[in-house]
Amino acid sequence: LGINGTATIDKDYTLTATQVTIPAGATSTTVVLNTIADKLDEDDEKVVVAIKTIENDFGVAGGVPVEITITDVTPLPIVTLEVGSITIPENPAGNETTVTARLDLVSGRDVTVTITKSGTAIDGTDYLLVDEIIIPAGSLTGVVTLGALNETIYELNEDVTIAISCNGGTPTCELGSPSEKTVTILNDDAPPTIELSVGAFSLNEGTAPGSEGSALITASILDASGAPAVSSLDITVILQTSGTATSTNGAAPNSADFEFPLMTIF
Repeated sequence: LGINGTATIDKDYTLTATQVTIPAGATSTTVVLNTIADKLDEDDEKVVVAIKTIENDFGVAGGVPVEITITDVTPLPIVTLEVGSITIPENPAGNETTVTARLDLVSGRDVTVTITKSGTAIDGTDYLLVDEIIIPAGSLTGVVTLGALNETIYELNEDVTIAISCNGGTPTCELGSPSEKTVTILNDDAPPTIELSVGAFSLNEGTAPGSEGSALITASILDASGAPAVSSLDITVILQTSGTATSTNGAAPNSADFEFPLMTIF
C-alpha cells in the first residue's frame, strides 16, 4: 500500500499493516486505520491510501485511491493579552514596551490575533504598533513592540488602549481575559515660556472719540532655548496690568485709558 496525505502515520493515526494478502479463494482483506487523540488544535487532515504494487504480477491495480479525513475536534486555544509596561517615556531612551498575545495551549497552526487601537495617542504620530500578532504553530506566545515617537511639542500624557480579537473567517482562537490593556506615553517636554511684546511703547491719548492711540500686544511661545515653539494645547494668557494708567476692563474701576481682552494662543 502507498500512504500519502497531510496526516502523519504514528503521529495522527496508526495503520495495522501497510502490506496485505488476499488469501486464495477470498475476495478481499482489510486493514484498520485508527486515529491518535491529541490536545493540539489543528486543521483537518487527510490520509490517502492507494495500491502501490502487486507482488508477483498476480493482479492489476485498479480503482482510485481511498481518501480518509481525520476531523479535528480539539477546542480552540484561548488567547489573552499582556504588555511589558503600562507606562513608557516619550524620550527615545527606553521608549518601547512589548505587547504579547498568549495561548493557554499550543496550536498546530499559526494563530492570527487582530489588534485594535484607541485612546488619546494617535498611531503614526505618537507611537507605532502593528495591526496583528502572529503566534506560530507550536508556540504559546507572539510578541510585537509598541514604540513611542519622540516629539518636541509640549502636550499632556497620552494613552493607547490596545484590544485584541481572534481573526474573522475561520477563527484560530477564542478570546479570553484580559483582552484589553492601556499604555500611557509620558510627555518629556518642558512647558513653554510665554513672552509679551508690544508694537509701540508710546501712544497718544487722543482728544476725541476715534482719535485714541492703540498698540498691538503679542504673546509668543518660546522653548527652553528661547526659540519660537508650538504647543499641542490651547494656551490662554490672562493679562495683568499695572502702572499709573488705568483700564476700563476691570483693572482699575471707573477709568478709561486703555483696554484689551483675554488672549488665547492656538
